[in-house]
Amino acid sequence: MYIRKLSIISNHPVKEVIREIFFKMGMNLILDNSEKSGNNVGKTTTLKLIDICLGAKERKYVYFDADTKNENITLKNYIIDNKISCELILSNTFDANENKVKITVDLFPKGKRYINNEAQNQTDFDDKLNQLIFNISSKPPSFRQLIRKFVRINQKSDDNKFLKYIDFNIRNDVYVSLYNFLFKLIDTDINSQKTKMENELHELNKSLNSFKSLNQIKNIDSIIQELNAIETSIVTSNEQLLALTNSEHFKHTEKEISVIKVEYTILKDRLEQLEYEKERISNIIKNSKGDSRLVDQSILKTLYSETEIFMDLSKDFNDLVNFNEQLTKNKFDFYINELEKKNQTIQRCKEKLNELFSKNKEIIMLIKENNIEEYNKLQLILSNLTEKKGELKKVIELYLSLENKIIFIKKLVDEIEVNKGDMSNQITKFNSYFTKYSQLVAGESYFAYLNDDGFPLSIKNAGTGLGTGSKKAIISIFDLAYASFSKEMAIQSPRFIVLDVIESMESESLEKIVEIVNSIDCQYIVAVLNEKIKGNNKITENDKILELSKDDKLFKI
Repeated sequence: MYIRKLSIISNHPVKEVIREIFFKMGMNLILDNSEKSGNNVGKTTTLKLIDICLGAKERKYVYFDADTKNENITLKNYIIDNKISCELILSNTFDANENKVKITVDLFPKGKRYINNEAQNQTDFDDKLNQLIFNISSKPPSFRQLIRKFVRINQKSDDNKFLKYIDFNIRNDVYVSLYNFLFKLIDTDINSQKTKMENELHELNKSLNSFKSLNQIKNIDSIIQELNAIETSIVTSNEQLLALTNSEHFKHTEKEISVIKVEYTILKDRLEQLEYEKERISNIIKNSKGDSRLVDQSILKTLYSETEIFMDLSKDFNDLVNFNEQLTKNKFDFYINELEKKNQTIQRCKEKLNELFSKNKEIIMLIKENNIEEYNKLQLILSNLTEKKGELKKVIELYLSLENKIIFIKKLVDEIEVNKGDMSNQITKFNSYFTKYSQLVAGESYFAYLNDDGFPLSIKNAGTGLGTGSKKAIISIFDLAYASFSKEMAIQSPRFIVLDVIESMESESLEKIVEIVNSIDCQYIVAVLNEKIKGNNKITENDKILELSKDDKLFKI
């Protein structure tokens, strides 16, 4: 796809187009006509707007300088107050009747993204652009990973990267997927499948490392050997336990043991309760002997006389005294009798307890010579060993499960690598352009080649190294070579190259690049100081699609 037009639009208080920039085939120069750089007229911001329309998330970098950390408050407020949006028009040809794709992005906070006037969330926005521009219906690779190869600007700083063009840390296997797609080293669907498996492999390796760290595993064999040692200890403990018990008797009484122990416990509790009751009765009898409970006879006499006034008593006073004495004696005799009964009950309970213990001694203890402590100690050791064995078996099982999944997926990935086909033929076709263009521009023959491990692609040349200017030139040469290669191989990809900061490129190199651009099917969109292109005979006025100055800035404020 080509870039046809970029518009800046104010939506408040009324809709108004602030600026329209029309693009063409070949050279597209965005010029800063200021006498010196650093005037912030908007040449780099123009490229940032293209990037934002193509899915870049950080819309604030329109008015925020990442290098200086300065914020253009005037521009920021203007964008917010006027609800500024940018609109990018793409198409497959420059035919006037060609179907176009309109991408609209609101630059103000919480603004929306649209494709052909339909609002999109970020995920759907990227997925639909992936389909439209790269014909990828399912990720990976992702749209933003791919498009950075064609829009070489870094919203936070100048981008001097080359093959490793994404501006954040990314794994080599991701770049393998990207270059597999860009150079069609393997089928797109197979590449997508391979990338998904590599992502899964990466996550499984992370999970395995976390699992090893959590369980303090340095080597799984050490855990296996620990399990073997514990199983040996369990066998030894069981043998020691059997040596203390009558194993044949244990087999017959295992189900009875709980019933007998419960009966034994009940009798013991009953005996303790009886002893407590006996002690209380004994205390009552003891206190009765030391403290007479007979009522004072003078009190009885007074009570008797007062009662006699109101009724005719059939008993005399001596009968009352005798009755009181008999009552006290009867109470004392009652407790004596109760104590005797309690002693008899206690005796019977003891006899039952002794009989139960005598008859079921082996069942209750399950040990010879009453070695209870040793038996309980062995039981505790055996319980702890069994619990530890279960834990280790679970750890080993989970570890081996993760490891087997990793081995299986890695095998599938390796099978895809083996069946890639003639990859070198694709790179050879690319190098036919890359070497030709680099010889023309830099005077040296550069070529790309595939690596077996690590980063997938490397560049070599016959020279001694690259200066800053040469780097910029080689980036352009590489991208122009890819434009020619992808055209020949009918690879669906952008037909535009967006590049910032080419001031460091030598004038002669720039002239040769313009010559190449004008000879192939692509758009070369760059932001540059006007001073840099003066005297370049290859550049025409028609190539200057936008000229900005201190008096005519991008947003016209």
